[in-house]
Amino acid sequence: MNYFSHEFTTKIINLKMAFAFLCGILVHMICFVSVSDIYFRSTVVHGIMTNSSSIEAPARRVVFIVCDGLRADNFFEAIGTREGNTPYLRSGFSDNLQIVDRNVKILEDKIEKLYNYDKKTCYIFTADHGMTHSGSHGTGHPNETKVPLVAWGAGIHGPRSANQNELSSPTSWGLSHIGRYDINSIDLAPLLASLIGIPFPANSMGILPHVYLNVTEDQLSEIMLANTHQMLAQYRRKKEIFEREIPSFVLWKFPFNHKEETRLIKMIHSYIQFGKFNKSVSIIVC
Repeated sequence: MNYFSHEFTTKIINLKMAFAFLCGILVHMICFVSVSDIYFRSTVVHGIMTNSSSIEAPARRVVFIVCDGLRADNFFEAIGTREGNTPYLRSGFSDNLQIVDRNVKILEDKIEKLYNYDKKTCYIFTADHGMTHSGSHGTGHPNETKVPLVAWGAGIHGPRSANQNELSSPTSWGLSHIGRYDINSIDLAPLLASLIGIPFPANSMGILPHVYLNVTEDQLSEIMLANTHQMLAQYRRKKEIFEREIPSFVLWKFPFNHKEETRLIKMIHSYIQFGKFNKSVSIIVC
C-alpha cells in the first residue's frame, strides 16, 4: 500500500513539474513573440493616400526648435518668481534658460538675414519631454508630458486676449491676459505640414490646431478638410487591414461606416460652398 502511494505521489509530482515546464516554455514563447512584434514590426501602415490643401502655403519654411527635457511650468515662469529649496541650482537653471532664449534670438536674426527679411519663415519652439523633480521622465506624469509650445512668424496668428472659456495660466507666468491654447504632441505634425503646404503625413493621427494659423476662414476650411481626408484615408486603410487579418466570426462592425462618412463629407462641402466656413470647421473639430 505504501509502495503504490509513493509511486502515485511521484507521478503527481512529475506531472506538476512537466506542467510547470510547459507553462514556462509557453510564457517564454509569448514574450518572444511580443518583443519581436514590438522591435521588428513597424508601426507605419503602408498604402495610405496622402492629402494636402490647394491653397498657397502661409510660410515658405519652418524652423523647428526642440529643447531637451524642458517642462512647461519652468519655461513660462518669470525669472525670479520662485526660489525653491535649492536656490543655487535654481539660479543655474534660470541662467541656462536665458542662454537658450538668447541663442534662439540669434538664430532667428541669422535666418531672417539669410532670406533677406522676406517674412516667410515660421518658428516653432517646443521640447521632447518634461522632467520630474528627481530628474526622471517616461512614466506619464504631467511634469513629464507638459512641455512648452511657442510659435511665431509667417502663418502664425498673433496673441489673442484671454477669455473666461479658455484655459487660464498660472499667475507666476505673467500671461493671464493672453489666451492659452494647449495641444497634443501629435497635433504638431499637421500644423507643420499646413504651414509649408506639404501633404499631411499619412500615418499622422493629429488634428490640426487651427487656432494657431493666421489664414482666412475659407482657407482654414480647405486646410481642415484636407486634414479630414487624410484621417479618413488612414481609417479606411487600417479598417481594411483589420478586416483582412481578423476572422469574420469575431469581427465586430465599425460604428463609423461608409454611409456616415459620405454624409459628413457632403455636409462639410455644402457649408464651404455656401460660405459657412465656421460651421464646416466646427464639424471637423467635433
